[in-house]
Amino acid sequence: MIQEFLSSVQSGIKIITGELNGNVELELSNNNFFFTSGLTINDLALYENKLFNEVKLNAQKTDENTISLNANLTGNENNIEIDGKYSSGGEVNSIDLDAIIQRVNLATLQPVVSDQFNKLSGFISGNIRVTGTTETPDVTGLLRFDDVLVNPVMLNAEYSILDEEIEIGNQADCIEQFYHFGC
Repeated sequence: MIQEFLSSVQSGIKIITGELNGNVELELSNNNFFFTSGLTINDLALYENKLFNEVKLNAQKTDENTISLNANLTGNENNIEIDGKYSSGGEVNSIDLDAIIQRVNLATLQPVVSDQFNKLSGFISGNIRVTGTTETPDVTGLLRFDDVLVNPVMLNAEYSILDEEIEIGNQADCIEQFYHFGC
């Protein structure tokens, strides 16, 4: 993976592109570092494949242990909102994060994952919640698959997930639900 990354840099391929605008305010108070930021990235692309028309990121550190984050990723039939906080201090670092996935167009990701998938289409929506520590996070939520078609390179066969849901939380339940898909 690192070798692929370095060869991309050496060959002049633009890995990430977009137009970044915004502001960052930094403050040092009582030997503690604080910040507030509001950034927008227009036309975000990965390996020259446009992912989002607009990414808005607001983050702030208003006390010595907590960073709050709000991000909105929209465009190309994608709409994701992420809201949460990261806390460091004490013996463990904690996370409390919610992702509301209104819609993700899997075709947007196709060029990025072309080494793994010959074809990727359809839409995913749902919500994901991540809580707990960074070492052992608790991930829960629900993902809905709408007219999803995948063709893994490894299998070279098309699989469809027409209208299904996966509840995220208990891995055994998730795997059992996956086997009931119309693949």
